[in-house]
Amino acid sequence: MLIEATSQTTLGPVYTLTGTDDLFVGADVTIRCTYNDPVNHTGADAVISWEGTHSITVAGTIIGEDEAINLVGCLTAQTVTIQATGVLISGGDGMVQDADGVILDGLGSHLRNAGTITAYGSAVSVIAPEGGVTSIVNLGSMTGRVSGIWHKFGNGTLSFTNSGTVSSDAFSYLGNSGVDRLTNSGTLNGDIALGGGDDLFVGSTGTVNGLIDGGDGDDTFRPGSHAEIMDGGDGIDLLDFTAATTAVTLNLTTPAQNSGAQVAGDSYTGFENVLGGGFSDRLTGDAGANRLEGAGRLDTLAGGAGDDTLIGGRGDDRCYGGQGADTFLFQNLKHLGDRIYDFTSASDVIAFEGEQFGFGSFAGALDETAFVAGHAALDADDRLLFDAATHLLWFDADGSGASAAVVVASLQSGATLTAADILIL
Repeated sequence: MLIEATSQTTLGPVYTLTGTDDLFVGADVTIRCTYNDPVNHTGADAVISWEGTHSITVAGTIIGEDEAINLVGCLTAQTVTIQATGVLISGGDGMVQDADGVILDGLGSHLRNAGTITAYGSAVSVIAPEGGVTSIVNLGSMTGRVSGIWHKFGNGTLSFTNSGTVSSDAFSYLGNSGVDRLTNSGTLNGDIALGGGDDLFVGSTGTVNGLIDGGDGDDTFRPGSHAEIMDGGDGIDLLDFTAATTAVTLNLTTPAQNSGAQVAGDSYTGFENVLGGGFSDRLTGDAGANRLEGAGRLDTLAGGAGDDTLIGGRGDDRCYGGQGADTFLFQNLKHLGDRIYDFTSASDVIAFEGEQFGFGSFAGALDETAFVAGHAALDADDRLLFDAATHLLWFDADGSGASAAVVVASLQSGATLTAADILIL
């Protein structure tokens, strides 16, 4: 049943929704609730429901001394739409310290704001049940003293897309142990704390005035076009530049060397892995175990100290493992032709994705019968050939010469290589 709101002020909730009740608050309507218990400051949610499935559309104004809209306890998907003329105000007298604009609950619920939400607590507080995706889209303005968006409870996924403005004295976005996915092409004023879980931050064209902290979990950060301060936190975290619009120069040890539209002015700490974009990138690791992947064109990868994994990707890439036991990984036949400048036998390894190179399900060190010290295959078992005179490593798909061998990599002058230095994954 559709309920069309009328302007009124009440003690306690103005509208209590049940079953399949929907609510429409027109542009000329203002509803307000005050405490039905003025001593304990309770009972002041303007619109409330704890069961059923509802669609709430706000073109007018809702004012709650506690929550403006409270849907806690609803199990199914709820839909809340605040239109451009819509206004939500909660905690107006400051007596309820955690008064939220909206408490959104229910598996697969969705909120879209094109208007204005102002809250003494959080603009939107979310319970994201496990097994579903709760989504929030902001095109308007959200302001919360505690936070803009708070993924307060639930181990499900919360997806937040912002092209408007979110402001807070503390956190523009506060995640939890669930999965948080944040895409920003607007303005976020206040820190971002993604919390636990394997989270995603996409900077796009947006601005973040505060720290972006990945927290626990294996997080992915895609830096945007404006300067950002990023901390991957615990876990194995990735800086992903596949959407970069220019070549990226990134040094995890010496940030002053960083350049490119997606990295200029940025600060990165707590990141282990880097994925380049479609240009000729220069990626340098730190003292930890880094995974550096070039992706496309003529990339330069330098692992630094630590046991690193270097993946040139497409193009004739330059790879420097540095100190530590490093892995030079070739994922398929389109990733060949790299130059390895500092290979150390019995320490470093050259690795291949077995299925892509015809090794089937086999995994482990290359069998000696599949390796030749020379430039030509001797029998059908031979697959990898190393010519010490030219320091070229070749791959022969059949060992018979029916298909021409192809160069995998060029090693530095004087390099040695044995079957034990080759790993099949």
